[in-house]
Amino acid sequence: MTAEERRTSILDAAVHVFGESGYATTSTRQVAGEAGISEATIFKYFGTKPELFAQAVHHAAERLAGALAAAREQGGADPDKWLEAAVGAVTQQRRATRVLFDAAVQATNRDVQLAAHDAIQGIIAEFEVNIARLGHSSQASVAAWWAFSQYLLIFFLEALDARDLAPAASLTRMRSLLIDWLESE
Repeated sequence: MTAEERRTSILDAAVHVFGESGYATTSTRQVAGEAGISEATIFKYFGTKPELFAQAVHHAAERLAGALAAAREQGGADPDKWLEAAVGAVTQQRRATRVLFDAAVQATNRDVQLAAHDAIQGIIAEFEVNIARLGHSSQASVAAWWAFSQYLLIFFLEALDARDLAPAASLTRMRSLLIDWLESE
């Protein structure tokens, strides 16, 4: 395995583990175990856990962008096929999306936070472009925006670790935090 292949393998493992457990509860030992390597190898390639996470955020963004581009090609001009392919792509990349939202909401490194924020905006832009093709009054357009907004809401709440809040409090807090987050842009 080349050094670049090893690095990509480690980043795939990091996205998987960070996407399952979040940054705070994930150890470099867990990532090493997932990658089938020693913890020392992680430090050789990335130096620190924060640097590994920063690179995993970039890797997650690339994976998600690639999956959405493939969905665009797969769906072609057929709105139903595009919607099915796009939903399949984001579902397959669930862990990558969780990594992006964790970084956008909880990262202490501003550069990592901004990279995640930019990636999320790119995802939204990809959906906007393709949903515009469906036509604003079409039923497929409404369904696509509804599905996409629910998808983003789930990841936003997971990133906030807000699953234990009462439903009304969750929505109020989520709305407030989402507005604050969007206005900080």
